[in-house]
Formats: sequence, C-alpha cells, structure tokens
Amino acid sequence: MDSNPGVRLGGAEVVDPEKSIAEAVQLAKEADVAIAIVGLNGDWETEGYDRTTLALPGRTDELVEKVIAANPNTIVVTQSGSSITLPWADKVPALVHAWYLGNATGDAIADVLFGKHNPSGRL
Repeated sequence: MDSNPGVRLGGAEVVDPEKSIAEAVQLAKEADVAIAIVGLNGDWETEGYDRTTLALPGRTDELVEKVIAANPNTIVVTQSGSSITLPWADKVPALVHAWYLGNATGDAIADVLFGKHNPSGRL
C-alpha cells in the first residue's frame, strides 16, 4: 500500500517565462545589487524519486545568466537538498547555498546577506 494514499491538489500562477525573465533583467539593471534566489523544492526532489539531471529546472540557468549580465553585482542564493549544477558560478561575485531552512528561511537568508550573521561554521 502507498504510504501517502489520496490526492494532492495544488495551484500555481501561470506566467509567461519570456515576460518574467525580461522583468527580472530590467529590475536587475535598475538595482545597485541584484539577488536571485533559485533552486529546487519538493516537486523536484523527494524520497523515492530520482532526478534525471543535476540542472536546475526549466529556464532557471538562463534566468540567472541574464540577471548576471544585466547586473554584475548579483548575489545568487541556491536552495536544494542535493547536488545541482551551477554553469554560471564563475560569473557571479557571491554565491550562497541555503539548503532547506524551514519556516524562517527568508529571515535567515536576509540575516546572512545583510551581514547580521556570519554563515561560516566552526567546531
């Protein structure tokens, strides 16, 4: 028997990827610093399912490349619980991997990005 019987319903806004990428690029051009937060979620990685690629989903890498081109002061924050490829990593001045942080994810990332907390680990 399946450990999760039933039906899972959800919804998401339908967006035009071309328009969304163009908007992100325009915002990046206008900003002193751009922050791109990208990664995976439970739709892409979960127990009992193997991803066929380590690439980020959809046009995520394209989005990051275009934002970096529009604003060289781009910080990229990645979130995933497994390995991902970062083909643009050598083009970005700051990269933070945030894993999955729970309910306070946004606050924790902001605290690191704005210098309230140092993310370095020590024993």
